[in-house]
Amino acid sequence: MYKSNSAVIVRGARFMPCTLIDENSGKTYEINVKEPKLKVYKKFEALNDSSAVEDIIDVTAAVLNSNKENIEITAEFVEDNFTLAEIAQFFEDFTNWLSEARNSNPN
Repeated sequence: MYKSNSAVIVRGARFMPCTLIDENSGKTYEINVKEPKLKVYKKFEALNDSSAVEDIIDVTAAVLNSNKENIEITAEFVEDNFTLAEIAQFFEDFTNWLSEARNSNPN
């Protein structure tokens, strides 16, 4: 499960805080997502309405896997714990955060 922390995203923040919950174990992960490398960002940018669910899951895991805490987030974790609505919310939060981060620090 993904819980949006968009209320705590500070303009220009270098990391996007996220709360993930493993529904099997009940364990909560508080992670800070970094801006992904270009290879991952290109895959994220290529997603569209006709993208396969597997591609959406893989990109979600790749973006989440780039976190300050170095917690491994796998495609299997995403598939087991996220709904499509949660992925859509995460991508919206992520896109907004990237936009804010770039606007406040264009370098």
